[in-house]
Amino acid sequence: MFILEISGLVLGSLSCCIGVDLLTQKILLDREEKRGVILEDIPSVCSLKSSNKKLYFDGVKDQFKFCIELFLIVLENNSNFDLNNFYSNFHKDCIVEKYKDSRVVLGSYYPFLNQIVLYNNQFMTIIFHELFHMATRDKRMGRLCVGFKYLKSSSDKSKQYIGDALNEGYTELLARRYFSDFGHVSSKNYEVLYMLASLIEFLVGKDFMENCYSKADLYSLIIHLTKFGTAEEIITIFKKMDRLLIEMKILVKEKRLLYRKRYKTYTEIMVLIAKLYARAMATCNNDSLGYYKKFGEVITKDIKYYEISGEDKKRIFDVMSEEYFKMKNDAVITDHKALNFVRNQTEKL
Repeated sequence: MFILEISGLVLGSLSCCIGVDLLTQKILLDREEKRGVILEDIPSVCSLKSSNKKLYFDGVKDQFKFCIELFLIVLENNSNFDLNNFYSNFHKDCIVEKYKDSRVVLGSYYPFLNQIVLYNNQFMTIIFHELFHMATRDKRMGRLCVGFKYLKSSSDKSKQYIGDALNEGYTELLARRYFSDFGHVSSKNYEVLYMLASLIEFLVGKDFMENCYSKADLYSLIIHLTKFGTAEEIITIFKKMDRLLIEMKILVKEKRLLYRKRYKTYTEIMVLIAKLYARAMATCNNDSLGYYKKFGEVITKDIKYYEISGEDKKRIFDVMSEEYFKMKNDAVITDHKALNFVRNQTEKL
C-alpha cells in the first residue's frame, strides 16, 4: 500500500491496511505480544507449486500489460526471485481503477481479493510496489502469506498476524532496487521501514533474502537469523516493527505524544538489532567492520521523526559493544582492528 504524509501525519484508508480500525489493530497486537508468537506458529515452505508460465491479457488495459511485462522481464533475469506465485495469482481483473482525487492513498493490494486497486492516475509511481505484493501471495496451512507478512484466515476479523512492517520495508527496498529507473518513486513514509529491512538483509545476504521473500518464506528467514539470536528475539524485532507501522498510521491530536511513541519503538528495535550485529561481528570470519559500518549508516541517518539523539546513540553502541565483548569473552580476540574500531566509535559519542 502507498500512502502520503500530510502535515507530518501519515494518513491511510483503514480498508487499505487490513480491514479493521487501527485502534482495534493496536489492541489485538498488544494481546498478541502478551500471548507470544513462537516459531511453530509460522508455516514453512515445503515446495512451491509449478505454475503455467503463460499470461492471458484479454481484457487487460495496454498500460497495465506494459507494466506487468516489464515487471516480469526484470525479475525473470534474477535467479533469486521465484515467480510461481505471480503466475498463479495473475487474472484479468488483478488491477482495477477507482480513481478519485486522492493524494493520500495512491494504491493498495488487497490480498484476500487478490487485486491491486489504483486510486490515483499516477499509477506508474507505485504499481511495481503493488505487483511485488501480488507476486508473493501464497496460501498455506489455512493462512494467507504475502511476502514476509502472515495473515490469519479471512474469517478472523483481526487478519493481521506478523511481518507487515518488514514486508512493506522490503517491498519498498526491492521496488527501489529494480524499478527506480522505470517510474517507481520512493516513499518517504516507508523510509524507516526500508532502512530496517536493509539491516536484516545485510545479516542474511541479498540473494537469500530475495529468495525467501519471493516464496513468502518468513520461516526460513527467521531460521537463518538464529545464527545471531534466538527465534524469540527475531520474532520480537518483527513484532515491534509491526507496532511501529501501526504507530505511523494512527492519527492522534497530540502529535508530540505520537512522535515520542514512534521514537521509543524505533530505538527499542535498534537496540535489539544492535545485539544481532554485535554477534555477527564477533562470529564472522571475514571483515567484521562491514557489519559495524552498515549499522552505523542506518543509526546516523537523518530520517524525519526518527533521528536518534546522541545520548541514545551512545546507549545503543554501548549495548553493541557489551554484546560483542560477551561473545568474545571465552575466545581469543583475533580481530583487534574491529574491536578497537567499536571501542573508539563508542567513546566518541
